[in-house]
Amino acid sequence: MAQHPIKHTTLISTLSAAVLAVALTACSSPSVPADQPTDGPTAGADQPSDVPAGTGDFVPDDAWFTAVDDARTSLSDFLGFWDAQDCTMDKVVAGDFNCNIQISGIVQGVNDLAPLLADTVNIAPDSASSIAGLEGSAPTAAQAATDTAAYSDAVCDFAPDDACIPLGDTLVASATALSVEIAGWNAP
Repeated sequence: MAQHPIKHTTLISTLSAAVLAVALTACSSPSVPADQPTDGPTAGADQPSDVPAGTGDFVPDDAWFTAVDDARTSLSDFLGFWDAQDCTMDKVVAGDFNCNIQISGIVQGVNDLAPLLADTVNIAPDSASSIAGLEGSAPTAAQAATDTAAYSDAVCDFAPDDACIPLGDTLVASATALSVEIAGWNAP
């Protein structure tokens, strides 16, 4: 019995998109600067939410500003491509190569931004003005990271199916909210 060519082509294009997305993620993601912690109290979601901005000890440096700006630009670009190409999660599930690339970029953009923006909660008083436009972004970034984790935990980034549609829609909405929230920030 011969295999149906459409199913075979869809499977190949879905797998190709997943492999390309992983390769692009590995090559294009800005890393957290070496002097930034990857665990502990300034690393992300475990940061106390009752610490007011401007009362901590985090002093951002040029590497941090560059990493935030690069991640913000990347996320904005992928969201723009998502909209320009009329991407939907239905298209992702159907194996649309371009939409698969865009959702992968959105995931990576959120993953790059969230740990950086978590540091803003612990900003030093003398540095608070340098993050004007970012100061309230940590909770939005944390929500987008939670939505990204749910999407990835359901293996939607490698094998999207109908169950991924609401997860992807939620991810795109929270990533868009984050992008809009920080759009007015300019690196000093």
